Amino acid sequence: MHNEVLVPGGVDRAPSSQNHARSSPRRTDLKYRVPSKYLASWIALAAVLIIAIVVQPATFDRFSVLLITALAGCLLLASLGQNLVVMVGAIDLSVPALITLAAALSAHLVGEVGSLEAFLIIVVASAGISAISGALIAYLRLNALIVTFAMNAVVASGLILWLGQSYSSAGQADKWLVDIASGSWLNVSSVFWLALAVAGAVAFLLSHTRLGRRVAAIGDNRQAAHILGVRTGLGITTTFACAGICYALAGMALAGVVKIPNATIGAQYQLTTITVVAIAGTSFAGGGSSIAALSGAALLLPTLTQILALQNLSPGALYIVQSVLLVGAVSLNIWSQLGRNGWHRLRSRFSSPVTSP
Repeated sequence: MHNEVLVPGGVDRAPSSQNHARSSPRRTDLKYRVPSKYLASWIALAAVLIIAIVVQPATFDRFSVLLITALAGCLLLASLGQNLVVMVGAIDLSVPALITLAAALSAHLVGEVGSLEAFLIIVVASAGISAISGALIAYLRLNALIVTFAMNAVVASGLILWLGQSYSSAGQADKWLVDIASGSWLNVSSVFWLALAVAGAVAFLLSHTRLGRRVAAIGDNRQAAHILGVRTGLGITTTFACAGICYALAGMALAGVVKIPNATIGAQYQLTTITVVAIAGTSFAGGGSSIAALSGAALLLPTLTQILALQNLSPGALYIVQSVLLVGAVSLNIWSQLGRNGWHRLRSRFSSPVTSP
């Protein structure tokens, strides 16, 4: 009598009980339900928390936790947009300018229009600019890096020409944004709870709606998706527009956190959002992703930043750590895609002797 082990696509017959002891049906099923690349962010977060407990317990002080979770919420909102773009097989380098634009308008529009009108203007402006980038990439087949980098330069320079370095006479973000950013629940910033709610909504849309499932389908194989009737151009443009909405939310939340936004408020988010997406296990070739893993990665970086700050390390050390994390996350992603057989083939290719002709 043979033992049965669950595998993708059906039931496989194991030749002996030894194989059954080595891999139980439940463990094998969970292996395919939760790919290992989506666990990397949680493992890294757990490691950083353990290091913080041993090296710098002040990381868990009330003020420190509020700061970490507030910045993590802003980073999660921005990374949601970057993740959507990466899922369709592109990378968005216009994140800093769009975040700065949202923060600038949140201060510039104070007193000129109501809070709701200001919110809608910021969201529409950011979504529209991002949608233009998506349309250029989708319909004209232009390189995503070049288009988004150029859009970042255009928006940033246009913002300086229009508003200069001071975005209003007071220079302060709208009061309702400051009130949200200063609020907390269970000693966790309201910004983080808001970001988790948005992340949950994005996860629901990606997994339970036709448009959301088409995002991953376009990233997996654009030509195959087009053959199956998916309007890939519209899908990519819509995805960029949704990413712009996430950047707008991140910019407004960040303006509420810092209270007085400046022209460099979004500069750091170009590298950090890409790092978060990489740590979360999303393939830069496009395809599916895990929003839960993205949330863990977004919490990881601010926690690490706070530990380094409490250790009185220079900002350069943070960039070095982020770069190492980015390289490590991308390498882990590639290795997980190769699989065990692919890794053995790659290793045998380099270890095989070279014969001369």
